[in-house]
Amino acid sequence: MYFNASGTLRSVLISCLALSATIVTVLSAPAPTDNTSPWIPRSLKALFEPRAASNQCGSTGTGLYITNSGSGPQTFTVFQGRYSINADPYKSVTVAAGKSASVTLGVGFVGHVQRGSLLPATWVELNMVDGAADGDVSLEIGCDGAVQVQASAITGGLKPPVFGFYDPTLFSKAPADAFFNPANPTHENLGGTLTKAHGVLDATGTIATGVINQATLNYEQSVLAQSAEYLWGGSGTGQAEASNNCLLITFY
Repeated sequence: MYFNASGTLRSVLISCLALSATIVTVLSAPAPTDNTSPWIPRSLKALFEPRAASNQCGSTGTGLYITNSGSGPQTFTVFQGRYSINADPYKSVTVAAGKSASVTLGVGFVGHVQRGSLLPATWVELNMVDGAADGDVSLEIGCDGAVQVQASAITGGLKPPVFGFYDPTLFSKAPADAFFNPANPTHENLGGTLTKAHGVLDATGTIATGVINQATLNYEQSVLAQSAEYLWGGSGTGQAEASNNCLLITFY
């Protein structure tokens, strides 16, 4: 059909036919085989890969990030159970001065964390509700030093408030009868092993017995606030509530 075309036109037509054959070859898909691995876009593949936690609280993102702001190494112990007493430690971690460590907990965990494993001691009470993990500071079972708790993140993206206290003069200002006396303890019903150390403020109360050392309670109420830490009674104290299940705890 191209016999009457000019030489130039004939060359163009031949080139077009050659190009057409090349395109067909390039676009032809190879026949699938049993060994062919499907290609998955990276954007979709990432949906099925495990993700690292996006906060400081360990591999799952649920738990505690404990900072030791003391002058030496400290061991912190987690106990399980509501109003848990120091009979069955759940986890412990030793942290060097000025360093931090994460403690992974399961969703639904309830308990507390404290220095060491003896009583009286300052407690950070824990309730790891998924999406609203909360923590508060309690001095009802005694006070062996300052501690603060803060949510890693809260709903709305605002700066999380800090609860607890930091008062380096708390012990130096306390009256003598506010301290726990290891030689003559007035209460044996705290449920755990009592410390032999001096310089620890006494327990102010328990769920079972009410007020234990009125002198301690009177002193703490004069220098601290029930809104920031439980001094006595189960109400009126703020709680750090973490929307990402991660609580930041600083022991001094």
